[in-house]
Amino acid sequence: MAGHGTAVVAERATTSAAPVASSAVSAPAATSSRKADTECKNTAFTRQCWGGGFSIATDYDTAWPNTGNTVYADMIKYNFEVTNTTMAPDGFSRLMMVVNGQYPGPTVFANWGDTISITVKNSLQNNGATMDGTNGITECPIPPGGSKTYTFLATQFGTSWYHSHFSSQYGEGVLGPIVIHGPATSNYDVDLGAMPVTDWCPPPVADNGLINGTMVGTSGTGGRYHKNTIVKGKKYRLRLINTSLDNSFRVSLDGHNLTVIQADFVPTKPYTAQTIFIGIGAPSSNPTSSSWNIPDNCADEQGLTPYVVKNVPSATFAKEWKELDVMASVGASVNGLGGSVVQWTMNTSAIDISWTDPTLRYVVNNDNTYYRDGNVIQLPTADKLYFWVFKSLPGLAVTPHPIHLHGHDFYLLGAGNGDFTDPAALQWNNPPRRDVAMLPAGGYLVIGFEANNPGAWLMHCHIAFHVAQGLSVQFLERQQDIQKVMSLGNVNSECDAWDKYDKTAVYKKEDSGL
Repeated sequence: MAGHGTAVVAERATTSAAPVASSAVSAPAATSSRKADTECKNTAFTRQCWGGGFSIATDYDTAWPNTGNTVYADMIKYNFEVTNTTMAPDGFSRLMMVVNGQYPGPTVFANWGDTISITVKNSLQNNGATMDGTNGITECPIPPGGSKTYTFLATQFGTSWYHSHFSSQYGEGVLGPIVIHGPATSNYDVDLGAMPVTDWCPPPVADNGLINGTMVGTSGTGGRYHKNTIVKGKKYRLRLINTSLDNSFRVSLDGHNLTVIQADFVPTKPYTAQTIFIGIGAPSSNPTSSSWNIPDNCADEQGLTPYVVKNVPSATFAKEWKELDVMASVGASVNGLGGSVVQWTMNTSAIDISWTDPTLRYVVNNDNTYYRDGNVIQLPTADKLYFWVFKSLPGLAVTPHPIHLHGHDFYLLGAGNGDFTDPAALQWNNPPRRDVAMLPAGGYLVIGFEANNPGAWLMHCHIAFHVAQGLSVQFLERQQDIQKVMSLGNVNSECDAWDKYDKTAVYKKEDSGL
């Protein structure tokens, strides 16, 4: 299962519950330490507080609560099982793949600092489906009838989502929200929880949109609107997530402004907006607070200022930055089946991963002969700040791309139309930190991140059809340290199980595999 940023499980925490007593935990790769913030309690009037010596001012990159809680998915009620079914989110029945028989899948809840463990069982019919970390990168897919347990620590807080990373499968329904409770930069009375918005594709085209998994049909009959009951005078938190296959959204609430307080897992200084742009894969949190105008573009929100200040040193940028070109072209099929297809390339190559031999299997087996079509970029130096300039080149098509990075928040240093020419115009003082940012059509996107999280991390366009056509690279970060921080003892046996299934599978890989 792929998660954006930190992920969690078990429907346990409530929005008004105070956190349990906790102690500070420092990140092992931190270059500096700090004392826990002033003790305070999290209430509707003091959302900036959390408890146990932590608050919104805590630098979550260097310290987080140690709650001592392990939030286990109940093996009967909360075990994630992926199945085939027929559902009608907008009144029109279609075949779907869903988690625990519902769409969206169960919301995953935890508190900041909890350890989460969740078991996923693949009960889909014989279709080669999976729900995993990132198949072909971190692990092999889960074969039908197989299961896998994921365990991780919630070092950050906020809103995100889990989803299948097997071809474009999440568009069939294999997804659900993630809510990690923590402090906030603005007060609110009621947390309405996660509210996914998505395009909807009863084949062959996306002719409708869903809010929290439902909508009235395009004919005006069938389906229903998602409804929340609100009370005059109360302030509500909306956790918006764009889970689309192909479309970005601008969100507004008639008669109200919105106060943006968080983007991805990064708390921001509150700012008021009439509409909010949300690219694919991007979450945003907004308490409601009245006229409004709607811009007609796909630009990232401009008011996102991180609450915890982090400045980026610019001295090494000129000699260190690397270019990653993005372009559409016609090329040989990435699946090896022959013929010509439309490809999206990044770094001059369309990725074509191996479901049987993911990157971390190479790491486990001390094999450095990574296949060329894996688009592997090595990041060997611990804590080094790496800079990347994405450029959208002319080709068969030029369109905005929501660029998403696994395993990191990155510094969003700049973006614009045309060619990148002026490093002095980049934002070095407390730039936005995201895990999804828009590469403008025909333009550029400049980001940076520190190599402080060993692993194999995919960076890709979150338009599902573009990543299926090859638009991604993977960063192999500090290969020598990966097995020091990850338990990879089951990689070979899990991949052997997939390989055994795949040899007789009815459906074979026909795209990049992502």
